[in-house]
Parts: sequence; C-alpha cells; structure tokens
Amino acid sequence: MFDTLDTTAHMFASTSSIRNSSTYRVAAVLAAPVDEKSLQKALDKTVVRYPMMTKRLKRGLFWYYLENNDKPLLVRQENEYPAHLMQWEKNNNYLIKVLYFNHRISVEAYHVVTDGTGLSEFLKTLLFYYFKELGKEGESENKILLPESSDNEEEEDAFRKYFLEKKGKDRMAEDKAYLIKGGRFSDFGNNVTVFKLKVPELKKEASRIGVTITALLASYAACAIDENERRPSRRKKPVVVQVPVNLRKFFLSKTLRNFFGVVNITIPFGSFEDFDKGARMVNAKLKSHLTKAHLEKVQKSNVAISTNIFSRITPLKLKDLFIPIGFKSIGENRKTLAISNIGKVDIPLWMQKNILCFEEVLYPTLKSPINIGVISMGDVITISFARNIEDARIIRSFCNHLAKIADVSVYSNIWGSEK
Repeated sequence: MFDTLDTTAHMFASTSSIRNSSTYRVAAVLAAPVDEKSLQKALDKTVVRYPMMTKRLKRGLFWYYLENNDKPLLVRQENEYPAHLMQWEKNNNYLIKVLYFNHRISVEAYHVVTDGTGLSEFLKTLLFYYFKELGKEGESENKILLPESSDNEEEEDAFRKYFLEKKGKDRMAEDKAYLIKGGRFSDFGNNVTVFKLKVPELKKEASRIGVTITALLASYAACAIDENERRPSRRKKPVVVQVPVNLRKFFLSKTLRNFFGVVNITIPFGSFEDFDKGARMVNAKLKSHLTKAHLEKVQKSNVAISTNIFSRITPLKLKDLFIPIGFKSIGENRKTLAISNIGKVDIPLWMQKNILCFEEVLYPTLKSPINIGVISMGDVITISFARNIEDARIIRSFCNHLAKIADVSVYSNIWGSEK
C-alpha cells in the first residue's frame, strides 16, 4: 500500500541536502538518565499509533510517494549533531529517528512526513509509554494520542482539502532579505545553543511592551542582527523573520501530516533605536499576517503551483533538478532566519514531574545559517539557536537582551569553535 505525499512534502523531498537537511527535532530532557530497553518498548507501542509517520519514501515517475515499512524502528544512542540529514538507508528506511543521550530523548523527522505539531504529538505518546514502562502510573487525561483515539482525518492532506478548489493568483511579491554571512565549521555540522528561562518572566516583558512572546523574540533576534551588522552596503536589504504557523488553529483539521504556513515579517535596519517601538511594529505586522484570510491567500498560491498541469506532467528527475534552483533563488533569498514557536506542550502533571524541559531544534540552511526553535512546558521555556557557522555574535547579543529581563541558563552541544 502506498500514499501520496502531502502538498508541502514534495518540496522537502526535492530540496534536501547535507546543508539543507529538512530534518528537525523535538526533544525532552528528563529528570533521570534514559533507559534504552524501556525506550525501545515504548517506541514499539508508539509506532502502532502513528502509521502516517512510519513509512518509507519511494521514487515514482512523476512524484515521490510513501510506502508501508514493516521493518523495526530502533532507538539509537545519539552520535551525530542535531538535525543531521536523514539517512534512512541506515535507519531501516524510516523517515523518523528516536535518539537518546544521557537524560535526553530526541525525536527527529524528515519534513516529508510531518511538521512540528505532529512530531510533538509523537514524542508525547512515546514519553507516556516510556514512563509506563518504568512503572510510573498515571492517566492520559485526554492529552495523549493513544490507539483508541485514532481518527482517519489524521492522515488527510489538509492543504488539498482546504485550498485545492480555491485557486490562487500569482505569488505575492516579496523583497529580497538580508542574509547572514559567516564561515562554516571546518567539520560541517550544527551547533545548538539553548536558553532556558521561566515563562512568567518573558510574559511580563512582553506585556509591558504590549506584544506577544513570539513578536518579542523575533524583535530580539532582529535587533541582535542590527547590532552586529554595521556595513551600509549590507543594511540596504531588510531583516526578514519567517514565522511558521500551525494552520490547524485557523482551519479545522486533525491531520498529523504537514499543515503549516509561513509568514514573513519585514524589519528595516534601524527599527530598534527605540526597542519598545520597534517591537510593537513587529507585533503589528505579525498580527496582520495571522488572519485566516491572509493565510488562505498564501496557501492557495502554494497549492496552485504544486497542482498545475506543468507540475503534474513534469518527470520527477526534472523536478529534482529545477525545484532546488527555485528554492535557493526565491524561497531562501526571502528570509533572514526563521523562528518556530510550537508553544506549550500539554501533558499530564504526573508526566511533567519527570521532565525538566522540552527543546525544539529548527535546522539551519545554506542561506539561513541561524534558525530558532521555541517550546515550553509548564512555566519553563527553551529557545534553541541552531547554526552552521562559526560566528556566534548574533546569539550572544540575543542572550544579552534576554538576560536583562530574566534569569537565563545556557547550554550547548559545543559543536565547532566560536569566534
């Protein structure tokens, strides 16, 4: 049995490379070291609940497609940098990995199979079964997806359901963005630096200014870039912060496949001479884009491109040649960095007591060498910077802003050297 890819997944399948892995991570840092045998038993139960994420990728004449995979999905001790290119031939052909190291359980997925919301649900179920294996008892409280709660809608292509019949016009014009430059690590990989702090402290500052947490963090990031880029020739293009949006919040869907959109917030250099004023400007732009009407307009254009007659009749070999060219020249040139905020992970209190925090790692790319993942549990939030360049000045500037309003702890995988 095989399934077609969802509308967004086709792009990821054609554009992935070692420098653009399309592999992202959601992880949980536990209060105790991970027990491998219990984790494997928990995974064996979890894969039954998520058939849409446990398939293998195959090439067809015109499109990639997904096929059932009967091989075992095995947990592995982590020995690579986060968000490494998914090498499914070394993973029994699965597009999802479950890794552990000391106190951390990480789930990484190739963007072809799911998005951040779907992957976080997978991790929640995995943790539920893992703690059960350890003898920690508690109810799901309708916060964990279990086999008895499965729904056929979870496997639907929500893009086609909501946007296929509503054809869009040409893509909305967007200016080219300022691109972060920097020397790559001599041993290519991703450095991940995590800031851990309390949600109330962040909320207090956001409320003082009158903005959302996402807008505040986007403003800190743009301001940090502004502070570290002083060459007039490089300041002509604006900073563009790309924010992935969970479309399930705007369109009724239970899908666990990809169902997200992106909005681009354009921020001219010099916008933060008065930081509060600049942050309110960012908040206003973000708010104007986070409407059903705007998101529908953007997605109709995307679906129209992927379903037009040219796309349908072009052989896959040609798609694999031309889609990456368009991705690099159009998509990648339209953003400076991305900031993904999964939001609050909703799990029972008895599970929270065994977890210190969650982490989200958004893979960096060739032209967006720094990306940010945000996720919270209870009153703890983590902000993870993933970068593939040596220069860490932007991240240090961001941390300086955070340190003014909160007690921040910092840790890293220490990949590469800092300058």
